[in-house]
Amino acid sequence: MRKFLIEFKSRELFDYPSEKIFEADGQDGSHLTNTVSITADGKKTIQTWILTHPNQVTLKKSLKLRLYSQPELSNMFQSVGFSNLISYGDWNGSSFTSNSKRLIMIGSK
Repeated sequence: MRKFLIEFKSRELFDYPSEKIFEADGQDGSHLTNTVSITADGKKTIQTWILTHPNQVTLKKSLKLRLYSQPELSNMFQSVGFSNLISYGDWNGSSFTSNSKRLIMIGSK
């Protein structure tokens, strides 16, 4: 029997809808903007990075990530044969709740 451990940022933790913007200036005059937003249905994050540099082309990259809830992940893992699933809310072994910052799952197959 094999065991697995997987860690996620908890989908339950995100506020809907929300957008956060992080910005930083480089010593070379460059500027980085990272925008993180949640889709209206709360199932995906969209992260966009924009790097501007004086006298150069602006670079823009985006990434969409699917967010899963604890019940969704449990169902998916069980559907492919994992059992003995346990969910924790942090690395100290606290129970997973809707306020947990992490979703840590342990199971076996």
